[in-house]
Amino acid sequence: MNSLAEDLLLASIDPRNGVLRCGSEISFGLAGAELVMLAAAGRIQVGGDGRLSVVEPVTLATGDKDLDATLSRLAAGRPLKVRAWVGRASRKLASRYLDRLIAAGAVQRRGGGLWPRYPVTDQARAAELRTRLDAIVLGQGPANDRDAAFAALADAIGLAWILYRGRENRDARKRLRQITKNHWAAEPVRRVAAAREAASAG
Repeated sequence: MNSLAEDLLLASIDPRNGVLRCGSEISFGLAGAELVMLAAAGRIQVGGDGRLSVVEPVTLATGDKDLDATLSRLAAGRPLKVRAWVGRASRKLASRYLDRLIAAGAVQRRGGGLWPRYPVTDQARAAELRTRLDAIVLGQGPANDRDAAFAALADAIGLAWILYRGRENRDARKRLRQITKNHWAAEPVRRVAAAREAASAG
């Protein structure tokens, strides 16, 4: 099964030119995606105050080396709230998941320096992700937990405003923002990303 973090990153790559969209916010989204995956695996819990706690035993592997590393870091430090953890996300997080997509044959790496490109080679996988996103953004019924997290995190990093532009998509963006607002990981990601953008602009 593809990881939520991989899905979010692949959806953030423009399939036409390989440009990584939401580049300054993607690491926050990936950090949130890792928390969602760890919670789904029963390895962390989120308190009513948004504080993270690790479920013992810490040594029990998830089967994913990146998630295991994140779990170890969570266990080693003092309990943090989701927003504080996401705000500490390293930019190297995106590089690690890009390497995973490259190893999986989903994208390639072209260029370097300030203008890298990641041409999508697994167009079927990318198209399936867009179909999933459209189903929840343009649909009316409830989404399962995984798809709701995927769509909410996409909104939190600003991808929804890129994919669903214009007045004709106003209702879709409103629906998506409501999903984000009610998601325990996506809303903190959105707030961290918005704060970082405001600090950069100011």
